[in-house]
Amino acid sequence: MKLQRISLLTVTILASLTAGCVLGPKYKRSDKAAIERPTAKGNFVSSQNKAFTRMPDLPDHWWHLYDEPQLDKLIEEAFTHNNDLKVAAADITRATAALARARDAKRIGTNLNTWANYIEFSDQRYLVNSANRPHIPDAFATSLDAIISYQVDYLGQLKRAIQAANADEEANRSAYDMVRITVAANTAQAYVEVCATGHDIAITKELIALSDRSTSLISRMRSTGRAMVTDVRRQMALEAQIKAALPQQIARKQVALFSLAVLTGRPPAEFPAEVANCEEEPILRQPIPVGDGETLLNRRPDVRSAEYHLKSATAEIGVAMGEMWPKITLGAAAGSTGIANHMFGGHTREFNLGPGVTWQVPNRNRARAEILAARAETRIASAQFDQTVLNAIKETEAALTTYSHDLDYREQVALARDRADAADKDIHRLFSLGRINALPVLDADRSLLQYEQQLVSADGRISDDQIRIFLALGGGWSRDKDQIERERLSGTAPTPRIVRAKGIIQHIGDVTGIRAEIGKGGDLSHEKDAKLNNSNEAPQPVQPPKPLTNNQGVLNSEGELEKPES
Repeated sequence: MKLQRISLLTVTILASLTAGCVLGPKYKRSDKAAIERPTAKGNFVSSQNKAFTRMPDLPDHWWHLYDEPQLDKLIEEAFTHNNDLKVAAADITRATAALARARDAKRIGTNLNTWANYIEFSDQRYLVNSANRPHIPDAFATSLDAIISYQVDYLGQLKRAIQAANADEEANRSAYDMVRITVAANTAQAYVEVCATGHDIAITKELIALSDRSTSLISRMRSTGRAMVTDVRRQMALEAQIKAALPQQIARKQVALFSLAVLTGRPPAEFPAEVANCEEEPILRQPIPVGDGETLLNRRPDVRSAEYHLKSATAEIGVAMGEMWPKITLGAAAGSTGIANHMFGGHTREFNLGPGVTWQVPNRNRARAEILAARAETRIASAQFDQTVLNAIKETEAALTTYSHDLDYREQVALARDRADAADKDIHRLFSLGRINALPVLDADRSLLQYEQQLVSADGRISDDQIRIFLALGGGWSRDKDQIERERLSGTAPTPRIVRAKGIIQHIGDVTGIRAEIGKGGDLSHEKDAKLNNSNEAPQPVQPPKPLTNNQGVLNSEGELEKPES
């Protein structure tokens, strides 16, 4: 009884002295952090171009600005079937489970121990001399003990562990958003590559046809003595140079189609055949809203994720510091141990209704090393947070300035094309008047087509620049209910947050060990009913998407989709 009073007094004194005490630093954004710099929050250096506006918010579903139904369809399919998104969603589920475990440590724990055995007792174990006393008889004995325990978080170690797990979950949710942004951008870029390369191929084939006519004309002129053999060879070399570009263009187009297939969760052989003949790239001809640095950094998922990692690392310092101190566990136990026939009888009952105190003395040298490592992780996370902020601003500035200068480049190429078009018309007029032969006409036509090809390349680069800007700006869409439901069915939807219920401790726990956990929406649901959370069976795999077509075919030597023979 005296020892029990001393233990109870010790617990009371420790609880009083450490009331409100939480080990480790509390996270607070440093005034010296890169994200707090005025130059990081201000307007972008490269946003002065008329192609940009200062609107803070990006439009929802930015790819809809291109008004391309096929592009919209591909991105929706990527959101539903992309495997990187499934991995990111599973990471959230894992982080949510870790958070649930961390919160469970602060609840009342229950344990049920039972056994039933036929036992032969040792006389001398119980200090019985068989020569003077009867032998302890063998018996069929049983035992049943129910234990309830609660760890006193008198230094806030469990609180810090919950903070770290919560920050990890938020970091994974932000990482999921970043993957979603990247998947949308990569799908749009692959689609633009298919269409722009298709346009290039169409012009190259016109150049090849024109070059064939030029070669035939110069060959006839050579046969009549009006051209030299050098002219024929020069023209044939030019024709071969033009034809050499076609295989490379076809390869780029095929690779882009393969990328679209993989992005939408399909093998490369199941590429979207209906996109293969696209020959006009989407171009957004309107100002892009860019906002300023502050709105960018608040919107970028990778910046949020980096800060959550820093919050988690900061909380882990308190977790490591808690290992320097003993752990106090309060508990109570009740049970029955004895011969089976006497189970629950007066001579077999056991009770422990007083406070039980468990002291777990730590290895202080190891605990100090863990604290040192936790502080180092915090410094690493802080530097990574600053670097993520700087990279986000750099990527945005680079995308904006590249887009601005590519617009200027396209303007000059368009001017050159217009002048070449005017010159081509003049050449054709002279030819119609009989002032020149056909060779200058063919040369003028070829020059015009080459300028057209440069303009197509410039347009494709601008479309790619626009997508890079949207990627750098960090998203710009809101998911509707239908999209969320599609992601849930496909396994790419993030796990709902576990809502912390208000009021009393959620987990009561009975002697059977069944626990009531907080389910979706904050409602209590037994694990026994939540088979997906408690079953040993593997989850059902997500059904693969159906191919867009059964026989996609391949691109032939002309860059056109060629269906296989059935």
